[in-house]
Amino acid sequence: MKDEAPAFSPEPRLCFRFSQLRRCIASRRDNRGGLYQGREGTVNFDSFVLAAVASELNRGAFIDQVYQPDDLTVALALSGRGERRLWLFSADARHARAHLIPAAARPPSPASPPGFCMLLRKHLRGARLVEADQPRFDRVLRLRVTRGDGERLLIHEIMGRHSNLALADGAGVVLGVLKQVSPEQSRVRRLVVHKPYVLPPGERLDPREADEAACRAALGEAPVFPEQLVKAFSGFGPFAAREVLARAEQPIPEAIWPVLRELVEALQRGEFEPTLLLDERGQPVDAWAFHARQWPEDRQQRAETMSAAVAATLHRAAAEETVEAHRRAIRVPLARALAAARERWEEARRQIEVRSRAGELRIQGDLLAAAPEAGRGATEALVPDFYAADGAPRRIPLDPLLTRQENAAAYFRRYRRAMAAAAAAAARLPLLEEQIADLEARLAAVDAAAPEALEEIAPPGKPARAAPRPKERPLPAGIRIRRVDVDGWEVLLGENAASNDYLITRLARPDDLWLHARAVNGAHVVVRGARSADRVPPAVLREAARLAATHSDARHASLVLVDFTLRRYVRKPRGAAPGRVTYQREKTIPVERHKDGRA
Repeated sequence: MKDEAPAFSPEPRLCFRFSQLRRCIASRRDNRGGLYQGREGTVNFDSFVLAAVASELNRGAFIDQVYQPDDLTVALALSGRGERRLWLFSADARHARAHLIPAAARPPSPASPPGFCMLLRKHLRGARLVEADQPRFDRVLRLRVTRGDGERLLIHEIMGRHSNLALADGAGVVLGVLKQVSPEQSRVRRLVVHKPYVLPPGERLDPREADEAACRAALGEAPVFPEQLVKAFSGFGPFAAREVLARAEQPIPEAIWPVLRELVEALQRGEFEPTLLLDERGQPVDAWAFHARQWPEDRQQRAETMSAAVAATLHRAAAEETVEAHRRAIRVPLARALAAARERWEEARRQIEVRSRAGELRIQGDLLAAAPEAGRGATEALVPDFYAADGAPRRIPLDPLLTRQENAAAYFRRYRRAMAAAAAAAARLPLLEEQIADLEARLAAVDAAAPEALEEIAPPGKPARAAPRPKERPLPAGIRIRRVDVDGWEVLLGENAASNDYLITRLARPDDLWLHARAVNGAHVVVRGARSADRVPPAVLREAARLAATHSDARHASLVLVDFTLRRYVRKPRGAAPGRVTYQREKTIPVERHKDGRA
C-alpha cells in the first residue's frame, strides 16, 4: 500500500498517522523478518490458539488418570474414540498453556502425588468429558465433566503470572486450586476454596457475539491501533490485533469488522490453520491458529494440529533455555572475575599516582628531622623550609601523641610504604591488563559461541576445593535429633522440646531453612544449607513440611498449614521455655492427609 492519502479520508493529519502506524509495525520486525512477539520461543497463547487447542478435545472421552509432574503442571489421560491421549495443563508464568502430548511422552511424576493431584483423582477419575468451552472468549478453558456423583468443572486460566487451575463442583463452588494465592500476593485475582468461582474481571467485548455497531463503538474513530483492539475485544493479544490490521489493510472500523467476522466464523466452524512461525534459520519461534499475513510467507509452516505447533515451539524454547542457562553459568563467573580485575587495575593506578605525591612526605620528614626536638602535644610545627627558594618557614601537621622526631620517622615510614606500594603496583599493572584482555575475549566468545562450542571455553579458574565439613560434636544427654536424607538434602528434626531448643540455638545455621506447623505444638524441622527457600527443590520442601505436620499436635487433621522461613528470622525470646520461638518473613505450605492417615 502506498503512502498517499487513502480514499476514506483526505485529511493530511490522518494520513500521517496511518503512515506512522505502518512504520511502527515495520519497526517491530526483528532480524527474523517477523513481528516481535516478546521473548523468543514462547507461544503467544491468545484465545484463538486456545480455541484451536480446545477443538482437539474429544467430547465423550473418559478421564482414566490424573498426574501432576510438578507444582505447576497437571496431565489428564483421556480414553475413548481412538487411542489414549494425554492432555497437559500448565500454569507456569512464562509457558502457561494447554495442549495434547503423546502418551509415551508423559513427564515423570513424584512418588507421592501432591494434594491437588489427589483431589483431582478423587473427583475426576472415571468422569466423562461433556463440554470444553471458553467463557467470554477469554483465555479460560473450562472442562465440564460428569459421572455418577454429579458434574465437576476443571477451569484453566492462562494469564501469565496469574495462570492457575481450579476444580469446582457443578454449582461452581471452588473445591481446590493448583496455586494458592494469598491477598498479599494478588488483590486482583484470587481463587478461594469453598467460594463460588468468578471469572477474571474484565468488560471487553466477546468477538463471537459482538455486532458491527458494537465493534465500531468500541474502536471509535480511525485510525485504529493494535492497542485499541486488545483493549476492546476479549482474548486478543498483540499478535492477533496486528494480524487483524494486516488483513484489513486500512485501520478503520469499516475495514476491520469484515476481517474480524471472517476469523470468528472460521473459529466457530473449527476451520483452523495451525501454523508454525519460523525464524531465518527455519526454527519455530511462535505459533498461531491461522495463516499469518504479518509474517513472511516463506517462514510459515503448517502443522498437523495446534497442539503439535505449540509443542514444537516450546520444545525449541526449552532447548534454548537450557543452552542459555549453560551460557549464563559460564558467563557469570567470567563477568565477576572481569569486574574484580578491573577494580584491582584501578587500585594499582591509584597507588602509582600516589608515588608522584610521596616525595612531599619525604620532604616533610627531612624538615622535621632537621628542626630542634620538641615534646609531645603539638598539632603542627613551624620549621624553616630549606627546599624553598626564599627559605620561608613551613607549617607541618603533627600527631600530638608523638614527639617531633617521632613524627619525622612516621613521615619517612609513610613515604617508604607509598613508594613500595607504587613499585608493586607498577609491576602488577601489565599482568592485570593482560588478565582483563583475556577475560574480555572469553566473555565475547561466550556470547558468540554456538551451543556445542560452549564447553571449550574455560572458566576463570578452578573453583577452590570445598573445605571438609567439620565433625559435629556428640549430642548432649537427653537431646534427640533425627537426621533424614531427602534427595541428598540433610533434614534435621527435634523429637522433644529440649531437642527443638538445641536444634535452633546450637545446630541450625542462619541460612538453613526452618519449618514448623502453624499455631500448634510440634517438632522444629531444619533443611541444612538452603540459603533461600527458592533453592530447595519442591519435593524436598514438601517432605520437610510433611515431617513437621506429622510430628505436631495437628497430625490427625485433614489439612495442616506449615510455615517456613530461614533460620536467621527465627528468634527465641528472652526467658522463653525450651522450643518457644518467634519468626518473621514466613511462607506457608499446606499438607493434606489422605484417608489412610498418610500425609
